Amino acid sequence: MSLRLLEPFTIKNMTLRNRIVMPPMCMYTADGAGMPNAFHLAHYVSRAVGGVGLIILEATAVQPRGRISDHCLGLWNDAQAEALAPIVRACQEQGAKVAIQLNHAGRKCQAQAEPLIHGPSALAFSDEYRTPREMTEQDMLETVLAFRAAAERAARIGFDAIEIHAAHGYLLSSFLSPPDQPPHRRLRRLYRKPLPPAGRRAARGARGLAGGQAGPRARVGRGL
Repeated sequence: MSLRLLEPFTIKNMTLRNRIVMPPMCMYTADGAGMPNAFHLAHYVSRAVGGVGLIILEATAVQPRGRISDHCLGLWNDAQAEALAPIVRACQEQGAKVAIQLNHAGRKCQAQAEPLIHGPSALAFSDEYRTPREMTEQDMLETVLAFRAAAERAARIGFDAIEIHAAHGYLLSSFLSPPDQPPHRRLRRLYRKPLPPAGRRAARGARGLAGGQAGPRARVGRGL
């Protein structure tokens, strides 16, 4: 029996040199502005040198209030993208493909620099977390646009793939939680309203907030 783990594997238009994948693991070592540093360069490039086929960067916030902690990576501005680009290139030069996990922590945000956090409803995740502000329709649309913008930056600096974090009780997964249904009803009302073209695009993006994919795909296409 052959060991297929070391065989190349193709996903859409991306071919991995083997089937070894480094999953996204939060390191909590970014500075307070969501910027990577020398640790991230050594951490990820060493895995590429070691032969990993696909490296998925840790959960990276699309908004400041979308961070899990004060020391999570961010991709809500161009400066962060420029700082991540050398890491991406260095990993690729060593033969690895590189993906990024885009995330919004929602009501599980524990970044002390963020006094206001958002959630589908004004319910804390548990007694250990703060109570979020229930998101308005405008909040939802702005978050969709933030996912889109982050995905566009990721594509521009050369990431091979994008993963949308929709688990662990973070924002996207909490929209699928039965206790957090009021925003869904508001979104359904939003879909039924007659909207101008720009508003219709934003409403489709809001649906992507619940589905977790439409917003970024609208910017980078289905090939990434």
